[in-house]
Amino acid sequence: MDPTYIQGVSSNSIFLSQNIPNILVNKYNLSQAANNFCLHINEMNFFSLHIAIPPGCVDGSFKSFTEKSTGIEYHLCRPFKHQRLGKAINILFDNLWLYHRVSKTKEQNVWFYNVWTGNILSYLLIRFLSHKNTFILLADYNPMRYNNKIGKILLWAIKKAHGVISLSARCYEVNTNFKNYSRHNS
Repeated sequence: MDPTYIQGVSSNSIFLSQNIPNILVNKYNLSQAANNFCLHINEMNFFSLHIAIPPGCVDGSFKSFTEKSTGIEYHLCRPFKHQRLGKAINILFDNLWLYHRVSKTKEQNVWFYNVWTGNILSYLLIRFLSHKNTFILLADYNPMRYNNKIGKILLWAIKKAHGVISLSARCYEVNTNFKNYSRHNS
């Protein structure tokens, strides 16, 4: 692919992920591989902005900040005690905050690292209420994980993206603008 094409697209793109600073992966028992993947995507400098909303298991003791060495904006909007109903409300606030933050940017392309229950609301708001193009990088998609109504909603949402890149051999055609890059599907 022509590098100028990638540069032109990337300078107008945002990457949204769920990673945290590497020093906190063990504390919150998160996937080191997923965290490293997002950090390596950031290091490629294809995106003009990288916003990370840590997963729901990260409590309110984590404070929002922009990491100077990477430029990643880490944000939480979790004012309630992070248990039961408070946790659900906090995640709702995270999604609303993310929609508001992204809708105010000049970038037109928004890339999600996976779409899942923790970011589905922000994805739908950005996809249908903003004039931004939404793309999904499906690195961990497992259709068997969501074998219920939530799974059907997630699959419907993925099909509505402007494009999907999958790194999973378990992913079948989920979008008309779909490309599977898994080794098992060569």
